[in-house]
Amino acid sequence: MSQISISSEIRGIYLASVGFSLFALGDAVFKYLSPDYSIYLLLFFNAAFGLSALILASPWLGGLVATLQTTQLKLHLLRSVLILVQISLVVYGLSQMTMAKTYAIVFTAPFIATLLAIPLLNDPVNKMQWLAIAAGFAGVLVILRPGFLPMDFVVLGVLISALFFSFVNLIARFMRHTANTMMSWAFYPNLVVLLVTGCWLNTDIVMPTTEHLGLLLFLGVSSSIGAMLIAKAFICASVATASSLHYVQMLWAILLGYFIFQDRVDLWTMTGSVVIISSGIYLHHLAKQQ
Repeated sequence: MSQISISSEIRGIYLASVGFSLFALGDAVFKYLSPDYSIYLLLFFNAAFGLSALILASPWLGGLVATLQTTQLKLHLLRSVLILVQISLVVYGLSQMTMAKTYAIVFTAPFIATLLAIPLLNDPVNKMQWLAIAAGFAGVLVILRPGFLPMDFVVLGVLISALFFSFVNLIARFMRHTANTMMSWAFYPNLVVLLVTGCWLNTDIVMPTTEHLGLLLFLGVSSSIGAMLIAKAFICASVATASSLHYVQMLWAILLGYFIFQDRVDLWTMTGSVVIISSGIYLHHLAKQQ
């Protein structure tokens, strides 16, 4: 393993696995509450609870003062704006499609991230990696079946979210050698989301029920922890390795979709997902051999 040690790579694997699992649980809450509340109201409470949890835990996450004194403010703000757009598109996709299909489309992100890492991070990509990338996108085509299914705004929006998610994680990798507190990776995205959605909603804020407030509290805390763990994973491990752990979410999507939302995964989505996940795992295997 060049540049990144094996121990660091393994640490990145564990961090990404837990982080993406927390994201899946949070996405299930988004989907569950989406019929009752607007996307921006959900994002507002998610950011409010997430930011509150971060501030309370700040002494163990690098400190609030040190977080505010970052030398990478512009990059943090850029990353935060990308996250706002990305999560808005994903939540909209979850409200209109099954978790499994939404995730299958979002799973183009590891392939996009690997491609973007070539010009942006000078990461090498060999012939076998190109083959894995091509197979991954072929799996997406199996799911979407262009020409047979309409390419509506929901699908296009989720595809765009995958591109934004790739940029978010590449920015984290680019910032890995700078002095950032653990708290900063989730603090600035939550702050930007809170300010933007708060201005968007203005005074039109509907208070959720007590039960829903509990779910939103869990959502805010799990999303913040997941964001920090994933950002740290992309610092510890290679882009290909950390990105490939994104597939943990598909397992959660199938389980949560079946038991909570009574979703059924059709043959096309299952076949395409298997192709995408297999390609991603192979891409991860190739990255480890470099």
